[in-house]
Amino acid sequence: MGKGSRSAPTQTDIAKLAKVSQWAVSVTLNDRPEAQRVPEATRQRILTIADELGYVPNAAARNLRVGRNNLIGLLVYQKRLTLTDGSPNLAYLRGVERAAAAHKFDIVLFTSSLANPRLESDRASTRRSQNNRLHLADGTIVFGVESDLDELDRLSDEGYRFVYLGPRADRRGRPLAAVCPDYATGVGSVVAALAERGHRHLGFVASHPLDGAADPQSGRRRVFHEQLAAHGLPGGVEIAVDDLDRDWLSSQLENGLSGLVVTDEPALVPLRAIARAEGIDIPAQLSVGILEQVPGGPRPGVNWAYTPIPRERIGERAIEMLIELLDGPWPKPADLPAEWIPCDPLIGDTIVAAPGW
Repeated sequence: MGKGSRSAPTQTDIAKLAKVSQWAVSVTLNDRPEAQRVPEATRQRILTIADELGYVPNAAARNLRVGRNNLIGLLVYQKRLTLTDGSPNLAYLRGVERAAAAHKFDIVLFTSSLANPRLESDRASTRRSQNNRLHLADGTIVFGVESDLDELDRLSDEGYRFVYLGPRADRRGRPLAAVCPDYATGVGSVVAALAERGHRHLGFVASHPLDGAADPQSGRRRVFHEQLAAHGLPGGVEIAVDDLDRDWLSSQLENGLSGLVVTDEPALVPLRAIARAEGIDIPAQLSVGILEQVPGGPRPGVNWAYTPIPRERIGERAIEMLIELLDGPWPKPADLPAEWIPCDPLIGDTIVAAPGW
């Protein structure tokens, strides 16, 4: 390698400077079992020269040789990846990072997914650009509220190795390897708290359209109705936040509604605004329980009641599951594992006794 050259150093360069064969350099730098045949002094000379030259192995080529990069990808289906303190994404990533470090894996973020392209021409371009890069990682953690079912279907067909954060099947209903919040525990604790305080008529407010299986919150809705039946309560009402207005809320209160189960902060914000505009006192007139952590409360000194989702533990377990799966043949779709992590206990102040109870 000539003086002043800007090209990256190669194993051939190291072999010339160390005065050894390229085979000796290759087995030493890749820590192959055959490296035991290289004298220790020679091995140290090779490693020292590689370090001085700033040699970086080609990850893709090494993957072809040894079948493992110790890289785990993150594929995020979300237009904006919010990482402020307290955000759900940051909690997932903390768990992912902690578990990956413990298992000596590095993380690579595939950012081309962040745009979440909708036009077919953009989607095709993104797929082409991702195909090679995705396979640099041994496997990938996939998450995001705007997950592309067509894309997940394609990745499943190609045998790509990934674990999904959250309950999910691909477009054809085939299960994916997944680690999910056990929403049943969260919904159950909120409904139980409302029932124990005399609430009889409950409602469910979702931040997504209520369109059946494609609704990412359909599992929570199903458990909501199951819990009503388990507590001997009449069938509850449900509404998507886009359809929520003061006429709906006022009419439901007149019909006896006294408690709401709310999916998340995007559903809570407009509900709070309508209640405030209509002079509805939360929680004196309307108790509210939320199915994930929300800061603050309806007024100073009153905190929202919610069941925290253990996102850091979910991120950790997703990494552990992926590494376990990578250690053997990838299972058939019917044999892919799914685990549910229980939600933490209900906390907060906005579930109180029903009016007149």
